[in-house]
Amino acid sequence: MSLLEDIRALSKLVRLRGIKGWIQWDGSQAAADMIQDSYNVDSMTDNGAGDYTINWQYDFDSNDYAVAGLSNTYHTAIQGMTGATTQIYTRDVNHATADCSQICIIAIGDNSNL
Repeated sequence: MSLLEDIRALSKLVRLRGIKGWIQWDGSQAAADMIQDSYNVDSMTDNGAGDYTINWQYDFDSNDYAVAGLSNTYHTAIQGMTGATTQIYTRDVNHATADCSQICIIAIGDNSNL
């Protein structure tokens, strides 16, 4: 393989297997102001204290993708996933859902639109 072919193959691999969505938001803000920055996120739904749904701009090809997340204060858990959405809970030390000021999520999986 030539260097150019190697670069094209690597570019395709990154495109196929790279991070297909991410978001950083402030759950202590009003719903319209929560999203601080994102990629492939259409919107965010605030379902109540510590309960959020990420609405992907370009749906994943199936429900079989990986999601990882962190928050600055509480435990972060995946509540449910479809190709179009991911529901996230943040819970306090007593395991009750609670808002926190910084939550970061990444999603990796097949998304033929990206």
